[in-house]
Amino acid sequence: MAWESYNNIAIAPASPHLTVSSLIGHVVLTPPENANRILLQVFTQNIRLVFTEATSPFVPTASVGFQFAAGSRFDLAIADNFVIKIIEEAASASIQYQWVQ
Repeated sequence: MAWESYNNIAIAPASPHLTVSSLIGHVVLTPPENANRILLQVFTQNIRLVFTEATSPFVPTASVGFQFAAGSRFDLAIADNFVIKIIEEAASASIQYQWVQ
């Protein structure tokens, strides 16, 4: 399966490759200073994802947010001062991700 991307530019790691195996409550992914994109893969169950300003109280729910199906993988750009918030739609969802520049 190919990575879904809207541009074909070179990338360099900006963080370690990480796994989140518990998405019961929402998880906040905050980019490190030198990152502007994230590579993310969804496993086992669907997730819901929102982009918000770091200070926003808005969070995804099991029915609110962009839906990404289990097996999805994508490359997303993110602007300064924004974070990604993720929650599982059903029990046992997990993700792997890495911030890049």
